[in-house]
Amino acid sequence: MTEPLRTCCVCRFKSEKSNFIRIVKSPDRIAIIDVYKKLPGRGAYICFDENCLEIAKKSGSISKALKGAEFTQNFWNELHEFITSRDFNNDLVKSKIISLLGLSQRAKNLIIGTDNIKNYEHKQKLTVFFAFDASESVKNFANNFTEHFELNLNINELSQSIGIAANVQIIAVLKNSGFSKKIKNLLQLHK
Repeated sequence: MTEPLRTCCVCRFKSEKSNFIRIVKSPDRIAIIDVYKKLPGRGAYICFDENCLEIAKKSGSISKALKGAEFTQNFWNELHEFITSRDFNNDLVKSKIISLLGLSQRAKNLIIGTDNIKNYEHKQKLTVFFAFDASESVKNFANNFTEHFELNLNINELSQSIGIAANVQIIAVLKNSGFSKKIKNLLQLHK
């Protein structure tokens, strides 16, 4: 039996509920962290991600999801501690990156392979991402770009994430695109 999917109330990422923190509204309307995900009542889910936490504080997305729960400073401190003290689940990062790459490919925002990247007219506007098991020549090629990042995906995973049967070792995205920013953020936060 597969685990039920949940959605982060901040970034809208979907995954198994074990990949999220559950927050519930107590009977006295105070928001609390449901560590074991078993407390009764309306729940909201948030990623184990400091960016989602910061956005949640500013946007009120957890409050909206919980329909008017009250948030104490102690709650925010505990949530921050809970997020930062947990060993980050590498599978969750990988899952988010795969999802972002798939969306980027469907939106036709990816440049795939060294030849296509070489022939791109505005190379200085690109961020390059490559599989961790890419060849040395591909890695050396990536080093020519001011923004280049090794993904936590192997060649097969990178290829599958963008729906290509061939062995894709390297891709590029426009630096200023939302896809590029989100992937870079995931990679930099969870090295």
